[in-house]
Order: sequence, then C-alpha cells, then structure tokens
Amino acid sequence: LGLTLIAVSIFLIMAARDPLRHIYWVKFAILWAVTGVIAGLYSIIMGYVHFGQAGMGIIWDGVVAIALLIFYPWRGAKEDR
Repeated sequence: LGLTLIAVSIFLIMAARDPLRHIYWVKFAILWAVTGVIAGLYSIIMGYVHFGQAGMGIIWDGVVAIALLIFYPWRGAKEDR
C-alpha cells in the first residue's frame, strides 16, 4: 500500500502543476479523499476500530476533500468540455 501511495502522490503532484490538463487526476484525488472518510466512518460504526485509531485519517481526508473542492477549477473545467 505504501508504494501505491507514493506512485499516486507523484502523479497527483504532477497534476497539480496543470490541473485543467489533468482534471481526471484532480477528480481522482477528491474521490480518494471522500472514500477515505466514508471507509473510516464505516469502520467506526461497525466497531472494527475506535475513533482514536481512525480519527486522524478521517479528519485528514475530510480536510483534503474540502480543500480540493474549494480550489477545484470549476470554470476552467466547464470551459474545456
């Protein structure tokens, strides 16, 4: 999993240099963060982990998802289509 995250991070950093050109990587990053929040909350609700174990990951993924949605190039993405 660690190597996968490193590879994904490299591509996301490259996409951040020109987000309109790599808009699908931006969408992937948003989806990745949102599913991280959902999976973490599901794990807590089902009793697999406690908030102390998964809380930081949930909070971090939530902050990243919100930041990506705030800074998402809404106008530019619509004009390219």
